[in-house]
Amino acid sequence: MELQLSRPLPDIDVPESILFGYPTRMVDSWKPQIERILLRAERKQGAEFRVEVARGRTDRAGQLRSAIRGPWDLKRRSKYERARKLPAIDCGETLLYDLRWEADTNPAHALLRGTAALLARRLIAERTGEDAPVVAVLRENASPIGRWIFDRLGVPHRASDRELTGRIVQCDSPYDYPLNNPTILGGLGLDPGGPTPPRVFVARRGARALLNEDLVAEHLARRGFERIYCEDLPFDRQLALLGNAREVVGIHGAGLSWLGFNPRGTGPDAPPRSGIRLVELFGPGYLVDCYRIMMSCSRASYAAVRGQITPEVVRDLDQLGRPRSHVNSPFRVDLGTLDEALDLVGAGAD
Repeated sequence: MELQLSRPLPDIDVPESILFGYPTRMVDSWKPQIERILLRAERKQGAEFRVEVARGRTDRAGQLRSAIRGPWDLKRRSKYERARKLPAIDCGETLLYDLRWEADTNPAHALLRGTAALLARRLIAERTGEDAPVVAVLRENASPIGRWIFDRLGVPHRASDRELTGRIVQCDSPYDYPLNNPTILGGLGLDPGGPTPPRVFVARRGARALLNEDLVAEHLARRGFERIYCEDLPFDRQLALLGNAREVVGIHGAGLSWLGFNPRGTGPDAPPRSGIRLVELFGPGYLVDCYRIMMSCSRASYAAVRGQITPEVVRDLDQLGRPRSHVNSPFRVDLGTLDEALDLVGAGAD
C-alpha cells in the first residue's frame, strides 16, 4: 500500500420539515384528509472519507463478473470474457480511479464520484506535496453526461474496457453524503450562466412520471412555475436552470442534483433558510432523503409531497418487503397537498 489517507466529514444539521401525503381516510374515516408527517430535525453523521493508493491494476473483468445475474445474461458475460482476455495497458505513474462499475448515465452519481476524485486529489497533495490529477476511468462507450460532468468539474477521464495498470485509487465514503457541498471543497465554482426563470417545475417522462402532470403543471403555472424536462435539454441548460432557480418543484431524480451548485445560501455567513425553496415530489413506493440532506448544506427551505398510495405499493413494500419494487412507478399528486408544501417553504407567492 503506497498511501492510506482519511479526512473526517463534518456533520450536517438537517432541519425539521414536513412530508405531505395524499388525502386519505386513514386520517378521517368520514372525509379524506391530507397526511402531515413530521420529518424531525436530525444530525447527519459525517463519518470519514478514506483514500487508498496502491500500485496495481484495475479489475474490469471482476466488475463485469459481479454484474452477471444469471445464465442468460449473455451481454455481460460476453463483455466479461472479452475484458478478461485483453492485455492490460501500462499507465505508468498515473493515479487511476476506476468508475466503470458506476452508472455514468446518472448525473447525480457522476457528480458524487467526480467530487470524490477532487477531494482525493486534495488529500494526496496535502500529504505528499504531489498535486497530480486523479484520472477517472470510464467504460469505452461512456455516456455523454458522464464525460461532460467530469469535464466541467475539471476531472480528467479515460475511456477503456481494457485493464489498466498504474497507481490505483480507492475512495470510501458514505454513499449518500453530499460531497459537492461547500463545507467539503469550498464550493466548486461552476458558473450556471443565465438568464433563466426563477421558478421551475422539473417534470419527468417515463419513469416516475406524474399521472396528472398536465393538471399539476397548469396549477403551478398559475403560481409562476415553468415546466421543464431535463431529458430534453443540453447539459449546460440543465445546470443553468437548476443552478439559478430560486424556487423548485421537482420529481425526485437525478435532475435535481444540479441544485448542489446553486449558490444561494452557501456563503459562510448566510442565515438559515436563505437558500432555494424546494418541494420534492415522491411516488408512494420510493422515498429517500438525499436531496433533503444536500439542501441542508445550502440552508434551503424544504418540504416533500408523497403521491397517492396504491394497494400494489402496500403489498410489495410492506407485505413482501421489496423496497425497490416501485422505484420508477408513475404516481398521482393532490393539488391541495402541493399547495400546503409550497406555503410551508414560502414558494409560489410574490
